[in-house]
This record gives sequence, C-alpha cells and structure tokens, in this order.
Amino acid sequence: MRGYTTSEAESGSDAVQFMAGNAVDLVVMDVVMPEQGGIEAIMEIHARFPGVPAIIMSGKVPLGADAVDGLMKRYGAKAVLSKPFTGHELLAAVESSLAGSS
Repeated sequence: MRGYTTSEAESGSDAVQFMAGNAVDLVVMDVVMPEQGGIEAIMEIHARFPGVPAIIMSGKVPLGADAVDGLMKRYGAKAVLSKPFTGHELLAAVESSLAGSS
C-alpha cells in the first residue's frame, strides 16, 4: 500500500509477539480477534511499546461510543475506523497517525 511494508498477525497475542522482535512504526488492529482481543492487545502494546501509534477498526463494536473511543485513544489509538471503510479512509488514517507520531 503506497510504499508501506506491512505484516499480518492472526491474533492480538501474535501481534504483540511479532512486535517484540521487529521494528514497527504503526499498528492497525481489529477489535475482535481470536485469543487476545484487539483492545487487550492495544493496551499491552501501549505499555510495552508506548511510542507506536495504533489505528483501531471494528464492524461489531460500536466505536462511536465515547467510552470505547476514549479507552482506545488512551492506549495509543490515533484513529478509529468503523467497517466498512474505504482504502482512502485507511490511507488517510495511516498517514495522519504516522505524521503525528514523530
């Protein structure tokens, strides 16, 4: 995607494990994931890698709720996307999140 290198994890715990051994500039995480869910994974990622911004997405959790949005942004989420979203919306969130992390 536009010159970005991406990696994929099957679960939140796989994402955290991948980050322990690899340099990562940004995390794009679904809220609903097997084993360790996205919110729990983002909380752990924020604790272990506080400088890495995150984009959260979901089609099942009401992301517009202030409590959910506030919780995720507290733990490093720079953007919150509700499914379905367009490639343009994702790219805009990626670019904005990376620009804000420097």
